[in-house]
Amino acid sequence: MQNIAAFGMQRSGNHAIVRWLARNFGGQSVLIVNNNAVGKPYETTVSVELDGRRITRKTESAELDELQGQLPDFDRLILSYENPALEKIANGHPIAVSKVDQAREFTGVLIQRDFCNWLSSSLKLVKLKSRSGEVSSEEAMTKLVDMWWSNIRNGETLCDSDEVRFIKIRYDRWFADTEYRLELLDELDVQLEHQNNDLPDVAAYGGGSSFDHLRKANVPETMDVLNRWRLQADDPLYRFGVQYALSDADRANYLQSDEQTSEILQSLEVNA
Repeated sequence: MQNIAAFGMQRSGNHAIVRWLARNFGGQSVLIVNNNAVGKPYETTVSVELDGRRITRKTESAELDELQGQLPDFDRLILSYENPALEKIANGHPIAVSKVDQAREFTGVLIQRDFCNWLSSSLKLVKLKSRSGEVSSEEAMTKLVDMWWSNIRNGETLCDSDEVRFIKIRYDRWFADTEYRLELLDELDVQLEHQNNDLPDVAAYGGGSSFDHLRKANVPETMDVLNRWRLQADDPLYRFGVQYALSDADRANYLQSDEQTSEILQSLEVNA
């Protein structure tokens, strides 16, 4: 398996999938640069960890560009981007931007989650942003949905491109389907003797799960991540976000083309 550049909206299961990928490098030393901005991963990262151990945190990240030459030796690199500006990558911006990674070959991983469950897990973040007074809750919600849709469209472009190899991972299916996880490992060229197909423990980043926090960190399979939408189904802001997503014909067609999402929308009784 090559080095990984993972792209996913916040609350899409990014940390879980990145940790799962990291332990499937067959005993090689793996450096993870977490939660970055496209173009400046080292200056904007929340943390850097080597083989599961944090070696720098957000308070130190401004100095990371100077520290790159002093980073410990490692075999493989994972750059993890949350809320990424995929438009930049789709328009040719390089994934690798520094002397640490510019000579490395990368596989791009697009992490996507069912819209209704993702929006439910993101609702607390939207409300926190609106409480700052910068924008109304409706404005914060529309901006988030617009960002999600931009990354969906640009993600499709990247998956169809021959410039960089991109693989799409659907978090909901990855969580629930062991066979799907094995298929992904095969697609990522992970040799059978190195495959570790169990779900990883919940990472502490961002407080863990939006709903379970870290209470089920060691038993992730017990989390009801496929039904998060039920917990916010009657919330006015949540329903506003779903309705806004459906107000655009292209977005509505995309959402309704997915069987799982279409069934949830029917249960929510929200129509385009």
